[in-house]
Amino acid sequence: MNSQNDYLKPYIPYDSCELITHPVLELRVWIHIVQKSTDHPENLTSDSINFIKKQFNWINSIYSNLKPPSITPPYNSISYIKDARIRFVVDTITFHIDETAWDRMKLVKEENKKRWMKILAINS
Repeated sequence: MNSQNDYLKPYIPYDSCELITHPVLELRVWIHIVQKSTDHPENLTSDSINFIKKQFNWINSIYSNLKPPSITPPYNSISYIKDARIRFVVDTITFHIDETAWDRMKLVKEENKKRWMKILAINS
């Protein structure tokens, strides 16, 4: 049976594929951490870098040791790939001091009257 996704098969990293043709892809990640203030960050700090790297090691272990599907695939097709061959690499960690951005649930009344466009009508 031909699938609409057959064109993807050459790109799927089956366990039998060579690393030369299907290498491990490293995705470099730039982490932005927003802190409330210098004195009271109320978030991760520079002391947390080891913790952050451990989290990414945990994520990478999930991607490199995928579990078989719990549902039997249709038509006896092969759908289990043990290693996704994707790894996340912590490239940069930036800390931002910004109380407004830190409190993303905070509601602030907009003072600029020109910011919002007046809705004249809703036609449904």
